Amino acid sequence: MTPFGVVAAIYLHEYAKQGWVTRTIRIAVNN
Repeated sequence: MTPFGVVAAIYLHEYAKQGWVTRTIRIAVNN
């Protein structure tokens, strides 16, 4: 069983990457 802290860290890392991609796309579209 994977420790909850590891799962949370991976989830936050992936979520942050997706958020960065989303912001980049929005900036590109707005410009």
